[in-house]
Amino acid sequence: MAVAISNNAPGPLTNDGHAVFAVGYDQHGVTVLTWGNIQKATWAWWDECVDEAYAILPPEALHDGFTPGFDGAQLRADLADVAN
Repeated sequence: MAVAISNNAPGPLTNDGHAVFAVGYDQHGVTVLTWGNIQKATWAWWDECVDEAYAILPPEALHDGFTPGFDGAQLRADLADVAN
């Protein structure tokens, strides 16, 4: 089943919040899943509307050699910096 990608800019989020799942990005913006659709959003929309984000990593990501170019030690250091 193919899902069409909407080219309409998403509106601002409400004060009640809304979760979207980011599935891709490039220099022009981010692609999100929302309300059962795939939608492109600009980085300006992202900056305006997103107030928190989560990354899901498997436990294997904490081990050396998880994947080429992934630096788990640097990620832990970065997360410690933003948590304080």
